[in-house]
This record gives sequence, structure tokens and C-alpha cells, in this order.
Amino acid sequence: TPTKETDQINPASPYALSKYDQENIVINACKRTDIQATAMRFFLCFGPRQSLNNPYTGICSIFSTQILNDSPPILFEDGMQTRDVIYVGDLVKACLLLLKTDSLKYSTYNIGSGSAVTIKAFADTLIRIYGKKIKPVVSSQYRLGDVRHISADISRIRELGFSPSTTLEEGLAHYAQWILQEESVSSSFEEAK
Repeated sequence: TPTKETDQINPASPYALSKYDQENIVINACKRTDIQATAMRFFLCFGPRQSLNNPYTGICSIFSTQILNDSPPILFEDGMQTRDVIYVGDLVKACLLLLKTDSLKYSTYNIGSGSAVTIKAFADTLIRIYGKKIKPVVSSQYRLGDVRHISADISRIRELGFSPSTTLEEGLAHYAQWILQEESVSSSFEEAK
């Protein structure tokens, strides 16, 4: 079920808790000082210029570096967990829209694509774009703190006129075009794991 901004928050990891706490600190401080603030909850963003050597940057960089080094992407669980991924260009459009809208004082907005893709489908799409003949490996391992499904309900920001325009395939093609121009692409999967 897509997550609404008004749904009960139950952070499953220290990272998720820190993000929620930061949101509350900013909104609280801004209310006390009468400064306008809008919280933006980013879902999984990807795009050109993402760090290739920071293991925390996410599946796009991790899978890409594995694939480009002729290693199959390693999928945790069964690979059927889902994520809402948004291309960086669409995320920027959403941020600009919210920054230019005056009546949002102390509001919270999900910024995502509004749809979910399986981790396996994400990996398969990257493999196809890079033209490799490998298949993802399903490890069946579970990582503590991982959430099975993450999907954004973006109806609130859609009411302001936002609509993601970049498909997953288009966004990954932009990403691939960028990464293929990089001189050195080494895998940081072990560090990420």
C-alpha cells in the first residue's frame, strides 16, 4: 500500500528515525520562529553523478558497478521487494514546485514516482540497458532493518500539479549514458553489504 504523508510513522532503522526526527525538529523550530517550512520526504532517487564509491548511494550505483564489472547483481530476500524510485530530474521539479508555492507552511509532501518496481525488475532493466548477458543472483539473505515494500502516495503533491515525467527505463538510460563516460567504475558491493 502506498504510504501517505498522514500515515503513522514507524521507522525501522536508525537512518529512517534520524530522517523523521530531522523533519520534526525543523517543523517545530520553524513554527516557534514563524519561519515557513515544508518537509519533503524523498523516496529512492537516482540519476547521473551519484557517487560510485559511496556504498550507501543505493541500488542504481551498486548494481551498475557490479554489472559493468561483469558481476551479477546480488538481490537480497527473493528480489521481489518493491521500491518507489524517482529520477533526479523529476525530484528537482517537485522541489522547485514546493519552493515556489507559498501556502504550504508546515506541510509534508512525499516526493516519489508514485509507483513501485521490484528490485529484480530494476536489476534486469539495468542489465538490458548495459547489454550484458548476466542474471541477478537471488541470495535469499535478509538484511536487518530492510522494509519489504516502499511506495509513495503522491496524490498530495499531484494536487499542486506535479507529475513525474521520466520513466524508469528513460531514467536508467540517462544514468547509464553518464556512468559509461566515467574512467573507472569499481564495485563497492562488499562495503555496501
